[in-house]
Amino acid sequence: MTAGKHEMTAGSDVRWVEGETNEAYLWNGTEFTRLRNAGGGQLFAGIFGEDDWSPNDYLTIIGGLRYDHWELFNGFRKASDRATGAVTLDSQFPDRSGDEINARIGARARLKNEVTLRGAFYSGFRVPTLNELYRPFRVGNDVTEANAELRPEHSLGGEAGIDWQATASLRLSGTLFLNYLHDAVGNITIGQGPGTFSPGGFIPAGGVLRPRQNIDLVVAPGLSASASWQLSCTLSLTGSYLFTHPTVERAADPLLEGKLLAQTPQHVFTGGIKWAPNQQWTLSAQIRYNDQQFEDDQNSRVLAPFTTVDAAVIYNFSSHGSAAIRVENLFDQEIETGKSADGLVSIGAPRLVSLELRWQL
Repeated sequence: MTAGKHEMTAGSDVRWVEGETNEAYLWNGTEFTRLRNAGGGQLFAGIFGEDDWSPNDYLTIIGGLRYDHWELFNGFRKASDRATGAVTLDSQFPDRSGDEINARIGARARLKNEVTLRGAFYSGFRVPTLNELYRPFRVGNDVTEANAELRPEHSLGGEAGIDWQATASLRLSGTLFLNYLHDAVGNITIGQGPGTFSPGGFIPAGGVLRPRQNIDLVVAPGLSASASWQLSCTLSLTGSYLFTHPTVERAADPLLEGKLLAQTPQHVFTGGIKWAPNQQWTLSAQIRYNDQQFEDDQNSRVLAPFTTVDAAVIYNFSSHGSAAIRVENLFDQEIETGKSADGLVSIGAPRLVSLELRWQL
């Protein structure tokens, strides 16, 4: 609703999640010898409100508040011998719940018609997923253990940025940010094989055991920049750069302190081009570069950098419908997504071609 120079928004949402995994594991050279069944449920319910206040034509102040209630329930993990059916593990995890209040306050000031300054402070939270809470897994000789006692992550951050309409066709933006992530969920190395550990069981030679644990504090400074250039009425270019440096500031294991967060590239570049010669046809392409990143919490395994290209051709055959061919990873670039201690490399999705049809009444 509108009240003078206030724009107010309020709402609520509810999300219910249930999941279960059923798998065979513990390979003896000829067959899997154990069966595992694990899962649980989650409930999220929240309400929120936001006010955009414009005291004059040049300044807008934004304030928002959100309350969430979350529940974890029916968590379990069961294992049995595949040949005899004998139960080797039967765990029922206690239900848990919590309440969270988070806020955001920001401001946007237009200094001139071409320049806008903006800034914000905000907080947030994330409840661990069912996968993180209940499902262990193994890749090669590396074992990752679930942890039903994981605490929710909490973040506190701020950012400041500038938008500049340099010309009628060129727009530039830049943002500096700093985020503090408390109780970040990570896969933390606690043992190397050969050996037997609890949890985790037997870890073969060359393998590692990494249960999911909360990291006390991760500090992530960074910056982002973007540009859009309308070369003509039919042709446009876009580009962006993202730098992040998420460092473990405090952890139960002092050896983790100062290391970079796993699975997070420090540098990401993207560039795009779009050509719409008429109202019927649109052709677009995007190139993306991801810098190298560490696969593990010890920063000992490096995932190679990669560059991918996506492309699309869209045809609007009427004001209501369109057809498109989209190609992801056009040149079938090999993307490393994981690397185990014994050298097993996990590979991301290969080239994907999809046909899309849309109709709007």
